[in-house]
Amino acid sequence: MAKLTYFLYTKESAPNWNLVIYNLNEISDPVQQVQPMKNLHAFHRYANKMVDYFAQLDDKKFKLYINKMKSCQVFGDALTTSNVIRGEKDILIDIISKLTDRSEKEGLPFEKDVFIQSVSVQKIELQANILNFSGWLEEIPYAYFNELKKWRENLFIDKAEKIERYLKINSRENIKLKDISNELEISEQSLNTIFKKKYGTTIKRYLTQLKIENAKELLTTTELKIHDISEYLSFVDESYFISTFNKACGVTPSKYRQNYIEKLLNKKSV
Repeated sequence: MAKLTYFLYTKESAPNWNLVIYNLNEISDPVQQVQPMKNLHAFHRYANKMVDYFAQLDDKKFKLYINKMKSCQVFGDALTTSNVIRGEKDILIDIISKLTDRSEKEGLPFEKDVFIQSVSVQKIELQANILNFSGWLEEIPYAYFNELKKWRENLFIDKAEKIERYLKINSRENIKLKDISNELEISEQSLNTIFKKKYGTTIKRYLTQLKIENAKELLTTTELKIHDISEYLSFVDESYFISTFNKACGVTPSKYRQNYIEKLLNKKSV
């Protein structure tokens, strides 16, 4: 840890001094650490390269430098007390700091950036032991990588497509315009105008169509009762679900299921 601290403050490799580790919990002979931390300079160089390719979302080179980081023997073999655990945590937190700073520069929204940072640091600090240091070296960078990738992809999706995707993902919920506005950061007043211009229908009608398609699938693939399907798809009540389904399909949900079963039986008998 002394050598790590020396490097972090001076940006130079620490002198190749012997280390003496004292166990403060028990009175015993000190552990002589003749071999210093290995490849620490290379480790941080690879970490910086990893952060550069993270910013470029170059998955291949990003993965390459994560693997190079994993290959570094950062700690000497004699560091077998709790000191090594604190050292591993500090190195992981340093990587989190690097990724957080770069994410902010790349435009990732502040709240997303800070959320990943706080969750990652908390997960690390709650570990009694870092049992899989190499696993953490991959998990943490990819948490940032995937979030930045998703955010950049969303930049290239127009607002109408964002609305449609949100509706499809949440089609069984009782979605209100306010919910969409808050989630997608689009003004509530402009939602229907934006959506109708591209898809030729209102958000409410499109959501109803999605619910009807979901209902058809449930009617033909499950034995759920009509009431349960109505609740699952967040209709106001069963009668409203039946009337809405009837209006869209020309038959009630029960009749739709019956017709489907009769068609299957006719096919089997032929």
